[in-house]
Amino acid sequence: MDRNSVIGFVLIVAILAGYTWYSMPTAEQRERVQREQDSLATLMIEAKAQEAEEALNARKTEVEQRAKAEGSIPSTVIVDGDTLDADSVQRSALSKRYGIFEPSAQGDNRSIVIENERLHVSISTQGAKPSVIQLKEYRTNRQTPLILADPDSGIFEFRFFLGNLDISTKDLFFSAEKLGSTGVRLTANTTETGKKLQITYQLDPENYFMDLRAELIGLENEVDARNAVFHWDLVAFSNEKYRQGEMAKAGVYYKYFSDDRQYLSESDAEEKKLEGRTNWVAFKEDFFTVGLISEKGFSSSGSQIAITPLEDTTHTKRYSAQLFFEMERGAVVDLPVRIYLGPNHYGTLRRTEIPQFDRIIDLGWGIFGWMNKWLVIPIFNFLDGWGWSYGIIILVLTLGDQDALDAVDLQELRFQCENARAEAGDRSDHGKIQGRGYVEKATGHHGPVQESRGQSCKWLLAHVGADADPVCHVPVLPGKYRIAATELLVGR
Repeated sequence: MDRNSVIGFVLIVAILAGYTWYSMPTAEQRERVQREQDSLATLMIEAKAQEAEEALNARKTEVEQRAKAEGSIPSTVIVDGDTLDADSVQRSALSKRYGIFEPSAQGDNRSIVIENERLHVSISTQGAKPSVIQLKEYRTNRQTPLILADPDSGIFEFRFFLGNLDISTKDLFFSAEKLGSTGVRLTANTTETGKKLQITYQLDPENYFMDLRAELIGLENEVDARNAVFHWDLVAFSNEKYRQGEMAKAGVYYKYFSDDRQYLSESDAEEKKLEGRTNWVAFKEDFFTVGLISEKGFSSSGSQIAITPLEDTTHTKRYSAQLFFEMERGAVVDLPVRIYLGPNHYGTLRRTEIPQFDRIIDLGWGIFGWMNKWLVIPIFNFLDGWGWSYGIIILVLTLGDQDALDAVDLQELRFQCENARAEAGDRSDHGKIQGRGYVEKATGHHGPVQESRGQSCKWLLAHVGADADPVCHVPVLPGKYRIAATELLVGR
């Protein structure tokens, strides 16, 4: 860059830095906004819990009224001369449907909150499912708490067969035991001592991972572990102002152990049966991801994934995964899943050390992907660490990329001249290189170089590495040097 460009760049940076500092909120203002946003998140969680409780009570009332109207469960029932109350009849019906899990087929729905520095997760005791997943460090474009999935939609369940009974965790009620502030153990009891279903959630203290583990304790003889399936169907909120761009970057990514990462359509609905042992499946939004990881692998037998774009402006897409596990006959039913709930930040994804998990982000092909990975992203993170605004960082990267492209162009001109010189032979043999094209340089000189073999031609010779005084038919224009077109003609 010439002196004027440097001065202009410094002034632009100084003005933007000054404006950023001037408009930056004070520490008191940031604390007040943080308190307000945390209060909004708490109110949202409490509202969801209240709605769930009201829905449960309404369901109970509806069932009781229907039973009373139809006369299906009278207050007393006479069987072979004995009088039975309605509760006994109801327990008998639940036992027929849920087998030994009959005690867990009824209960109250409560919300248990676990959290670390980055995540705030609310777990419902009905279904033992995460109802609210909030990323503490981020906000939507409307400055509301960022929730990864709509709590009122989708399915979260483990399913298995108990004899000929199809049991789903979404139909069961669990007791809860907190494991500090970052974990909870939920238990669905049975009618037989020592047999139970246990689901444990544990947040990593410092990062975006949540470990999920489902165990069928004492039931290895009754339940075939190979038929147990984890099913998560979630609907993502639209969190960005530009919804069209948000939709274009949302997709389902997955990776077989024996292959590179792949993905479903990012524009249309698509469903796919997994064809190999799968290391991970990721529900990718524009800037955030819900990732499901298995160290042993999800089985190709029956596993499938799907994505469906949605029309309403509140949501983006519906993601779905039905995942079986690589298990052997007679194995203890122990189903671990490691869940990533975090940003699509390249460094964060790479540090997970999960094979190709960072390729959820498309860095581009060929040399562009290489430059983004090893040049643009490190510089961006370095400048971001200084607290620079994204506008200033993008400006710096733009100017840096321009200089890099100029260097590439100059190297290309040098390469062409060297080839032409080699073909021309010995310079002492009056060989000459004639160049036709355009090279820009901030000399202010116009016209063919041969008319004034002064500063311009000397600059060209110095930069392309020529060691003779060629006849250069190269118009020189004001501005930065850049090759628009070059033809090298060799003559003797």
